[in-house]
Amino acid sequence: MVTPHYTDAEFAALGKTREAEAARRPAVKRRGVLNKTEARFAMYLAAMQPDARIDFEAERFRLADGTNYTPDFRVAERCEGPGAALWAISFFEVNPASRLRTERDGIVRLKWAAQVNPMYRFFLARPDVDGWLIKRITGEES
Repeated sequence: MVTPHYTDAEFAALGKTREAEAARRPAVKRRGVLNKTEARFAMYLAAMQPDARIDFEAERFRLADGTNYTPDFRVAERCEGPGAALWAISFFEVNPASRLRTERDGIVRLKWAAQVNPMYRFFLARPDVDGWLIKRITGEES
């Protein structure tokens, strides 16, 4: 959407202010910056898995030409294995409950990434009355 450029006098003639118009525009998601829901989930992850390494938007998956997917969180948990230390890698996509239907493209990419990368665990998280609803996403789901 292209916004016409008005002078302050033209805004005043329309009965509006530049600040009110700027506040009316929808917020744009900036890469590398947590929104409020993601910040709450980061605190939840840190409390639930204190020994895990938690990174925000740390990895990008190339699913096809021109199609990429960047999960919100990568969580690396240390697991002791026979003879060596192993890492279990999980990826979390956080979607606010109010935008769940509008974020279908991200959910489709999450399922696609789970199908293409079965060595990782993928989860969809959204806030709930009692905390968080976390659903594991596998490549077999439709």
